[in-house]
Amino acid sequence: MNTFKVKLIFIDESTQEKTLNVGCSSEELREILMDTTPNLKDLEIGDNERWRSVRVSKIEAMIDELQDAVTICYDVDNSSEDHERSYPYAAGYSRSAMQNAIRTLTDLL
Repeated sequence: MNTFKVKLIFIDESTQEKTLNVGCSSEELREILMDTTPNLKDLEIGDNERWRSVRVSKIEAMIDELQDAVTICYDVDNSSEDHERSYPYAAGYSRSAMQNAIRTLTDLL
């Protein structure tokens, strides 16, 4: 199955956008829609290569890690003996969270 974002452009200049899951190529889809849709003047088919299926849990985990990094930065206390409340710890934790977010987002592309 291929997923395409399609913009139908009608003779009266009105438009309609749809997301279609079909078992054909974009060229075949264009031909089918042009032949079967009444009053259709033209259509635009989005690039299906840009579509990705993403697990919500992956995005949620990334958000959680970034939120933890922000909390750790807010909780820095120079007078504390706890190394987890120090600036170097907060900087390292945050850098790691940002690197993981970049890696996750890069993998999605």
